[in-house]
Amino acid sequence: MEKNYTHYDRNFTEHVLKLSYERIHVSKLVRELGIRSNLIYRWRREFKEYGNCSFPVNGI
Repeated sequence: MEKNYTHYDRNFTEHVLKLSYERIHVSKLVRELGIRSNLIYRWRREFKEYGNCSFPVNGI
């Protein structure tokens, strides 16, 4: 069975990151947006490591 992946654009990802740092509990944000918490934490790690080079557009 093939997995269906949701691809989020850079603007959405950056917005979620901003919200995740503003909120005390990421779990509330996860419920509001309907995305997995491990995805938010992965985005945080990537942004911390690569900065503005994180989340390339269309895999470039």
